[in-house]
Amino acid sequence: MDTSSGYWAVAVLSAGSLAIFYRLIPSIWALPPDRIRTEPYRPTDVIFILGILLGLSLLYAASALMAPAAKPALTHEAIVMGCLLNAGLISSILIFLWVRGIPPLELFGLAGGVSPRSLGIGLGFLLAAYPLILLAQLVSYAFTSPDAQPQEIVTYLLNTDQWLDRLTVAVLAVIMAPLTEELIFRGYLYGIVRKYGGRVAAIGVTSLLFAAIHFHAPALPALFILAVALCLAYERTGSLWVPIGMHACFNAVSVYVAIFHPELAQ
Repeated sequence: MDTSSGYWAVAVLSAGSLAIFYRLIPSIWALPPDRIRTEPYRPTDVIFILGILLGLSLLYAASALMAPAAKPALTHEAIVMGCLLNAGLISSILIFLWVRGIPPLELFGLAGGVSPRSLGIGLGFLLAAYPLILLAQLVSYAFTSPDAQPQEIVTYLLNTDQWLDRLTVAVLAVIMAPLTEELIFRGYLYGIVRKYGGRVAAIGVTSLLFAAIHFHAPALPALFILAVALCLAYERTGSLWVPIGMHACFNAVSVYVAIFHPELAQ
């Protein structure tokens, strides 16, 4: 299949994806709004999550805006530190809620695990969104600079043949990042914005921030679409385990492609 045919195939599949979500969204909106709890949130939660987002933005912006010549190379140790940072962020949110008498597992629909049916729904949402994500990525890279590079962690995977390095990246990308980012964006932040602004605002704000905080312009549209699908799956199931699982699967595919099919990740 040539490049032009590939683009048309993705475009046709994307039209099908839009039709699927067009049918799904009204049924999601018809569900009881209290499937996702928002009543425990207070202005202190707004201040706390804004502090976390500001800290992450400054950290990622400093790295993204650093001149290439001055930017330190990504190392195995730096990736390990990234795992530890993610664990610290998870702990800080859970402890902050726990000391205020708010059970985090119940708040985010994590108590009691998740049913196979809910996981199946999440997988269906991810598969339905994939053509749109791919199309957005193809179009975005087509309109960016010809020398636009993949995200730094993908470049690291492309340039290493050490399985310990690959395993460490997999732990960060498939376990730590989905847990942390879903807890922050689809869990905590989503619930706060949803309480004060409603569902549409919560989906729009959290999805935009999720995409923007990665500080990688070519990936921004694709990440935004992924985030919207994660929000809709959370609304549909009421369990944060579902977007966590979807996010983990998405990242696992990216890691697999970078390792075994690097020509597709360039």
